[in-house]
Amino acid sequence: MPAPAKPVLPIRLIVLDLLGTLVVAAGLYEHFSDESALFPEAAQFPGYALLLIVIGLAIMLPAVFGMVQHFMDNRPGR
Repeated sequence: MPAPAKPVLPIRLIVLDLLGTLVVAAGLYEHFSDESALFPEAAQFPGYALLLIVIGLAIMLPAVFGMVQHFMDNRPGR
């Protein structure tokens, strides 16, 4: 009996998750850093680091739901 094929994630879900992770990382860096190196002073406003974190999580949420749904649809015995 051949081994079952491993489910492969769609590239769009991986890219979406990676993009969200980068935005969250930028927000965390800006929030906990003493100096701002990623964004110029003109682009900063109070709470922009927390906004970056929230936006990154909002980008990642559909990717996580999509990954779970993809694995549930492709589980063996279904």
